[in-house]
Amino acid sequence: MRRMSLDDKTLTPRTVLGRSVGLRSYDRSAGVLPRIERPHQRACRALYEIYRKELLKNNALDFDDLLLETVRLLKASGETRERYNRVSATS
Repeated sequence: MRRMSLDDKTLTPRTVLGRSVGLRSYDRSAGVLPRIERPHQRACRALYEIYRKELLKNNALDFDDLLLETVRLLKASGETRERYNRVSATS
């Protein structure tokens, strides 16, 4: 928010976080972000895009990504899924 010189009194970090979660959900399901018209929504979208680029640049995942990538891995890899099924069955 500082990089974009956004006033955190007008657009609170909590608001940005809430809207970013919505954008993330939309991004994951549709693959394209919605067209946004309102200034605060445009700012949230810009912040979300900066955040995603920073994650990619740093080869990083946030908590939501960790959950989604785990599900993707278990769906895609029968070998991995089977291994974790065996481990959980013996616990």
